[in-house]
Amino acid sequence: MGGAIRHGLVNLTNLRGRDARSAFWYLVLFTYIVSFAISTAVSIPMMGQVMTTAFHQVQISPHDPQAARAMQGAMMGAMGGWLPVLMWVGIGTTVLKLVLLGGSFVRRLHDSGLPGWVALIPFGLEAVILIRIPSQMHRAAEAMQQLQANPSSNPMALTAQQSGSTSGAISWLVILIVIVLAVRQSTVGSNRYGDQPEGF
Repeated sequence: MGGAIRHGLVNLTNLRGRDARSAFWYLVLFTYIVSFAISTAVSIPMMGQVMTTAFHQVQISPHDPQAARAMQGAMMGAMGGWLPVLMWVGIGTTVLKLVLLGGSFVRRLHDSGLPGWVALIPFGLEAVILIRIPSQMHRAAEAMQQLQANPSSNPMALTAQQSGSTSGAISWLVILIVIVLAVRQSTVGSNRYGDQPEGF
């Protein structure tokens, strides 16, 4: 596993040759662990601040539905302040994944006999998601401001109405395309992209 990750990191910009399935998938695992760690490092302090802000802004009474709604509004307001940070973390981790996996994915395609330009399909779809992130964050911020101003609103319905996005579906499509292409059988022996790679 360590050899596969090292191989992927050393060959980040190398679009020639071939990578075995195991080399690619170990690098995918490493990349997602790093992305998860970064997201968690941002999310934990965010949630701590949101809860602290909400509890400080509202006097909680367990039997008063108005207090619960006011607390919900305060939490939405506090979360709204974190949206730009979450947006940049999301963009940063997506770009990090593309950089770490780009070369290895092209070499994995080569290993199964496919041309490297096929990688532009999932990467192009991922670029569409990146372009859409700022507008989605803007809509989410508007929804949170409305919830803060009117805590009696239904948060799920309002957020769904404001976001109205297909980025989640595109993300799943990207994952499906990468899985289908990256699990293809390796070409036995040499092919036009080079010799059969060693497994890790």
